[in-house]
Amino acid sequence: MLSCPTVALKGLSFLVRNYLDVGAHHVFDKIRALLEEVDMASANVAENSMPKSAEDDADACLGNLIRALEMAKEERWKGGRRKKEKGHWGDYEG
Repeated sequence: MLSCPTVALKGLSFLVRNYLDVGAHHVFDKIRALLEEVDMASANVAENSMPKSAEDDADACLGNLIRALEMAKEERWKGGRRKKEKGHWGDYEG
């Protein structure tokens, strides 16, 4: 069975290849690492990596995805921190 990060990354590779005409990109390793830390649905990965205008290139689109993943990671951390402060440990790892 494939994990969510693997599915999301495979979907991202497909999108980047078909919509941005890029076979590989130097930020894929960073995106892979962030996807392992953040549970982001494939649809959200697609939404955050698609061009928003004709001027958006692969760097801009993948930069948008990295920012969205970093924001989700921060929100996850803050959520875990709030649970700890309230006395509920939840999935807090920090």
